[in-house]
Amino acid sequence: MRAQGFEGKANWEMIREAQAAVSIPVVGNGDVVSALEARRMLDETGAAGVMIGRAAFGYPWIFRETRALLEHGAAVQPATPRERLETCMRQLRLLSEQVGEGVAVREMRKHVAWYVKGLPRSSAVRESANRMQSAEEVETLLADFLLRLETGAVEADEVTAEEAWSEPVGA
Repeated sequence: MRAQGFEGKANWEMIREAQAAVSIPVVGNGDVVSALEARRMLDETGAAGVMIGRAAFGYPWIFRETRALLEHGAAVQPATPRERLETCMRQLRLLSEQVGEGVAVREMRKHVAWYVKGLPRSSAVRESANRMQSAEEVETLLADFLLRLETGAVEADEVTAEEAWSEPVGA
Protein backbone atom coordinates (compact mmCIF):
# COMPACT_ATOMS: atom_id res chain seq x y z
CA MET A 1 0.00 0.00 0.00
CA ARG A 2 1.29 3.47 -0.88
CA ALA A 3 0.35 4.81 2.58
CA GLN A 4 2.69 2.24 4.08
CA GLY A 5 5.71 3.88 2.47
CA PHE A 6 8.78 1.77 3.13
CA GLU A 7 7.55 0.71 6.57
CA GLY A 8 6.16 -2.63 7.61
CA LYS A 9 5.69 -5.74 5.55
CA ALA A 10 3.94 -5.79 2.16
CA ASN A 11 0.46 -7.27 2.28
CA TRP A 12 0.62 -10.09 -0.26
CA GLU A 13 -2.82 -11.29 0.88
CA MET A 14 -4.28 -8.05 -0.49
CA ILE A 15 -2.60 -8.78 -3.83
CA ARG A 16 -4.12 -12.26 -3.85
CA GLU A 17 -7.56 -10.85 -3.06
CA ALA A 18 -7.26 -8.22 -5.79
CA GLN A 19 -6.24 -10.83 -8.35
CA ALA A 20 -9.21 -13.00 -7.39
CA ALA A 21 -11.63 -10.06 -7.59
CA VAL A 22 -10.77 -8.67 -11.02
CA SER A 23 -10.54 -10.02 -14.54
CA ILE A 24 -7.49 -7.97 -15.52
CA PRO A 25 -3.90 -8.95 -14.71
CA VAL A 26 -2.61 -7.79 -11.33
CA VAL A 27 1.06 -7.13 -10.82
CA GLY A 28 2.35 -7.69 -7.30
CA ASN A 29 4.89 -5.48 -5.58
CA GLY A 30 6.56 -5.33 -2.18
CA ASP A 31 9.23 -7.21 -0.26
CA VAL A 32 10.66 -8.88 -3.38
CA VAL A 33 14.40 -8.91 -2.75
CA SER A 34 15.44 -12.02 -4.68
CA ALA A 35 14.42 -14.31 -7.50
CA LEU A 36 13.10 -16.79 -4.94
CA GLU A 37 10.91 -14.11 -3.37
CA ALA A 38 9.54 -13.19 -6.81
CA ARG A 39 8.63 -16.84 -7.43
CA ARG A 40 7.08 -17.07 -3.96
CA MET A 41 5.00 -13.93 -4.53
CA LEU A 42 3.62 -15.28 -7.79
CA ASP A 43 2.85 -18.64 -6.21
CA GLU A 44 1.19 -17.19 -3.11
CA THR A 45 -0.80 -14.40 -4.74
CA GLY A 46 -1.64 -15.71 -8.20
CA ALA A 47 -0.51 -12.34 -9.55
CA ALA A 48 0.15 -12.13 -13.28
CA GLY A 49 3.49 -10.45 -12.72
CA VAL A 50 5.82 -9.07 -10.13
CA MET A 51 7.53 -5.69 -9.80
CA ILE A 52 10.96 -5.37 -8.30
CA GLY A 53 11.84 -2.00 -6.83
CA ARG A 54 14.45 -1.06 -4.27
CA ALA A 55 16.11 -4.48 -4.42
CA ALA A 56 17.51 -3.46 -7.81
CA PHE A 57 19.40 -0.49 -6.35
CA GLY A 58 23.03 -1.52 -6.62
CA TYR A 59 22.03 -5.01 -7.72
CA PRO A 60 20.42 -4.87 -11.18
CA TRP A 61 21.37 -8.54 -11.64
CA ILE A 62 18.22 -9.40 -9.68
CA PHE A 63 16.38 -9.18 -13.01
CA ARG A 64 18.53 -11.78 -14.80
CA GLU A 65 18.33 -14.04 -11.75
CA THR A 66 14.55 -13.69 -11.57
CA ARG A 67 14.09 -14.23 -15.29
CA ALA A 68 16.21 -17.39 -15.24
CA LEU A 69 14.26 -18.79 -12.32
CA LEU A 70 10.81 -17.90 -13.65
CA GLU A 71 11.42 -18.85 -17.28
CA HIS A 72 13.76 -21.80 -16.91
CA GLY A 73 13.48 -22.88 -13.29
CA ALA A 74 17.22 -22.42 -13.01
CA ALA A 75 19.35 -20.43 -10.64
CA VAL A 76 22.17 -18.40 -12.16
CA GLN A 77 25.34 -17.37 -10.44
CA PRO A 78 24.97 -14.14 -8.49
CA ALA A 79 26.94 -11.14 -9.64
CA THR A 80 30.57 -11.32 -8.65
CA PRO A 81 32.22 -8.56 -6.65
CA ARG A 82 34.09 -7.66 -9.86
CA GLU A 83 30.83 -7.26 -11.80
CA ARG A 84 29.34 -5.19 -9.01
CA LEU A 85 32.28 -2.84 -8.54
CA GLU A 86 33.08 -2.44 -12.25
CA THR A 87 29.42 -1.61 -12.90
CA CYS A 88 29.51 0.94 -10.08
CA MET A 89 32.60 2.57 -11.59
CA ARG A 90 30.99 2.61 -15.03
CA GLN A 91 27.88 4.24 -13.59
CA LEU A 92 30.08 6.87 -11.94
CA ARG A 93 31.83 7.64 -15.25
CA LEU A 94 28.55 7.84 -17.18
CA LEU A 95 26.90 10.00 -14.53
CA SER A 96 29.95 12.31 -14.49
CA GLU A 97 29.54 12.82 -18.24
CA GLN A 98 25.86 13.69 -17.78
CA VAL A 99 25.82 15.94 -14.71
CA GLY A 100 29.45 16.81 -14.02
CA GLU A 101 31.93 15.22 -11.66
CA GLY A 102 30.98 17.02 -8.43
CA VAL A 103 27.29 16.20 -8.66
CA ALA A 104 28.05 12.66 -9.81
CA VAL A 105 30.38 11.97 -6.88
CA ARG A 106 27.81 13.21 -4.38
CA GLU A 107 25.00 11.25 -6.04
CA MET A 108 27.11 8.09 -6.25
CA ARG A 109 27.66 7.95 -2.50
CA LYS A 110 24.33 6.18 -2.00
CA HIS A 111 24.90 4.04 -5.10
CA VAL A 112 28.30 2.90 -3.82
CA ALA A 113 26.57 1.87 -0.59
CA TRP A 114 24.05 -0.18 -2.55
CA TYR A 115 26.67 -1.83 -4.80
CA VAL A 116 28.87 -2.92 -1.88
CA LYS A 117 26.02 -4.00 0.38
CA GLY A 118 26.68 -7.49 1.71
CA LEU A 119 30.36 -7.53 0.76
CA PRO A 120 33.01 -7.83 3.50
CA ARG A 121 34.03 -4.47 5.00
CA SER A 122 31.32 -2.69 3.06
CA SER A 123 30.79 -0.29 5.95
CA ALA A 124 34.39 0.90 5.63
CA VAL A 125 33.94 1.47 1.90
CA ARG A 126 30.71 3.41 2.49
CA GLU A 127 32.42 5.57 5.12
CA SER A 128 35.32 6.32 2.81
CA ALA A 129 33.13 7.00 -0.25
CA ASN A 130 31.05 9.48 1.74
CA ARG A 131 34.13 11.67 2.25
CA MET A 132 35.38 11.59 -1.34
CA GLN A 133 35.27 14.65 -3.55
CA SER A 134 36.48 13.36 -6.93
CA ALA A 135 35.57 10.55 -9.29
CA GLU A 136 39.21 9.47 -9.33
CA GLU A 137 39.14 9.02 -5.54
CA VAL A 138 36.00 6.90 -5.73
CA GLU A 139 37.35 4.76 -8.56
CA THR A 140 40.62 4.24 -6.69
CA LEU A 141 38.70 3.25 -3.56
CA LEU A 142 36.58 0.73 -5.48
CA ALA A 143 39.53 -0.67 -7.46
CA ASP A 144 41.52 -1.11 -4.24
CA PHE A 145 38.54 -2.73 -2.55
CA LEU A 146 38.15 -5.14 -5.47
CA LEU A 147 41.84 -6.04 -5.31
CA ARG A 148 41.53 -6.66 -1.57
CA LEU A 149 38.46 -8.85 -2.10
CA GLU A 150 40.06 -10.87 -4.87
CA THR A 151 43.32 -11.40 -2.99
CA GLY A 152 41.61 -12.30 0.28
CA ALA A 153 42.95 -9.23 2.07
CA VAL A 154 39.43 -8.25 3.18
CA GLU A 155 37.98 -10.49 5.86
CA ALA A 156 35.63 -8.75 8.29
CA ASP A 157 33.20 -5.85 8.14
CA GLU A 158 33.60 -4.73 11.75
CA VAL A 159 36.40 -2.19 11.31
CA THR A 160 36.61 1.53 10.71
CA ALA A 161 37.43 3.01 7.32
CA GLU A 162 40.87 3.99 8.54
CA GLU A 163 41.64 0.45 9.71
CA ALA A 164 40.35 -1.05 6.49
CA TRP A 165 42.80 0.90 4.32
CA SER A 166 45.71 1.39 6.69
CA GLU A 167 47.94 -1.33 5.25
CA PRO A 168 48.66 -1.88 1.57
CA VAL A 169 47.66 -5.19 -0.02
CA GLY A 170 50.39 -7.77 0.45
CA ALA A 171 51.87 -6.03 3.49
